[in-house]
Amino acid sequence: MAAGLMARLGASDALDDRSIDLITVPAPLLPFALASRSEAGFLTVVTHSTRVQNEVSAALRHLLGPEAVADFPAWETLPHERLSPQSDTLAKRIETRHRLIHGDHRLKVIVTQVRALLQPLISMDDRSLLELSVGGEASLTEITKQLVEMAYRRVDLVERRGDFAVRGGLIDIFPATFEHPIRIDLFGDEIESIRPFALSDQRSLTQTLSTIRILPCRELLITDQVRERADRLAMEYPQLSEMTSRIASGAYIDGMESLSPLLADRLIPFHSLLPAESEVVIIESARVRNRALELAKTDEEFLSAAWSSAAHGGHTPIDLRERLAAGSFMQFEDVIAKIGESSLHLRSFDSYLSREEEPSHHIAWPAKAVDPYRGNTDALLKDLKGWVSDGFTVVVGAPGAGLVKRYDEFISSELPTRVVASFDLNASTTEDRGFVYLTKTPLPFGFISEELKIAFLTDRDIQGRSRSGLDGEVARLPSRRRKEIDPLSLRHGDFVVHEHHGIGKFIELTTRTFAGGMREYLVIEYAPAKRGHPGDRIFVPTDALDLVTKYIGGEKPALNRIGGS
Repeated sequence: MAAGLMARLGASDALDDRSIDLITVPAPLLPFALASRSEAGFLTVVTHSTRVQNEVSAALRHLLGPEAVADFPAWETLPHERLSPQSDTLAKRIETRHRLIHGDHRLKVIVTQVRALLQPLISMDDRSLLELSVGGEASLTEITKQLVEMAYRRVDLVERRGDFAVRGGLIDIFPATFEHPIRIDLFGDEIESIRPFALSDQRSLTQTLSTIRILPCRELLITDQVRERADRLAMEYPQLSEMTSRIASGAYIDGMESLSPLLADRLIPFHSLLPAESEVVIIESARVRNRALELAKTDEEFLSAAWSSAAHGGHTPIDLRERLAAGSFMQFEDVIAKIGESSLHLRSFDSYLSREEEPSHHIAWPAKAVDPYRGNTDALLKDLKGWVSDGFTVVVGAPGAGLVKRYDEFISSELPTRVVASFDLNASTTEDRGFVYLTKTPLPFGFISEELKIAFLTDRDIQGRSRSGLDGEVARLPSRRRKEIDPLSLRHGDFVVHEHHGIGKFIELTTRTFAGGMREYLVIEYAPAKRGHPGDRIFVPTDALDLVTKYIGGEKPALNRIGGS
């Protein structure tokens, strides 16, 4: 679909020519351009933020299929921060790395962000996984031992990802990458059944599985070599013995990743995992570069503050900055240079240009962005009637089935409509005209093509939510851009939505001190893990505000539970 549409729009030659470094692509056509490139070879897409990464990923999954696209999110924490990344973030990263290492032929695109591109990765043994099959043999002791080595927590009752529990011949596991926890029934050393079960009542579901593959919960696994290094560090630096002694004993502790340069076998750049001759596309290169500069500055300040005088329990201060520098964010230009020296191909897709840049190739796109209607239904109906009358293929898309139904009820009173599960814009013919097609789609923006006689609108176009991109010609990058959320505008008790944890309640803006260095955090409270207990809280660093938005629902929402569905 995507390649055919790009061909009809006259962009195929430019997109296929790898000698072109920078192409201006209207925001509505960006998902189609990326999908078209992926059909020519493996593609890695680099964005400037988590929000854009998620939007691009959802759009590409819609166009290419869910198995063709994988996310590689960035840690929410800084490399030298003594806090561990969230478990769901690590799960996505580990699964994507596993698919890359093993050459999953279904995988066509990885979507990531500059924060993940610049952070060195902890090298992982690709054999660190547990495969279990019905009818196969595996002793309870062996499974338990391997789960512990893969950073799973043994508990009495499985409640969140990374937990496992043993009850007689049953093993309950909540794998980091699974939607539901898994119950394994053993008869001696033989696996009799593997079933998902519900967290709410702990009952097995009707579905059965023949084989499962369980991946680790952490990127830094405690191997014999890591234990030895931690033991040496405890002796070499008594100031670190509180952390390193526990790691040497095999305990996974919060923030242990901050010592990765001293504990891991080696650190490698993310782009070294990518297939040879594949392509790296940077989206909105000016924003990516600006974000890279901000990250480097913040990371350097935090490294200096946290480790320049690391001292605990009255010990003499030590300076670990030099030894830990290998884990810092790499310089953006250095990474770009290394990619250029490798077999990878690099280019940028920008919907706007900075004042210093000009496109190395300009495409006269026969399509333009939709002028947002901002809820003006009269103008919307007028344009829909005009397009239908002029013989256009007209499609209205929305992200949810409920919205599709509402648009159908509204438009069908004036025009003939058809609700379809999907619509291929590339395959549209004269037989598709005379109707307004309504479909569910995650594509963020629509476009109008007078030449192809296609009018594709999305919910964002109709409601007029903010967007960036072209409106018929190349837009220029504003000198300043607003942050996603202003923490100073939040009041105690305001409801917010975290990208990974859902709806919570803003408590306060606070600071935490690490060895003389201070960092600001948003404190967000969630529902308690157990009834009668106080609510769980998370600390979101102010440099990760793109993960948090204000709740805009009309009613008072129920707080989500951390680790819940």
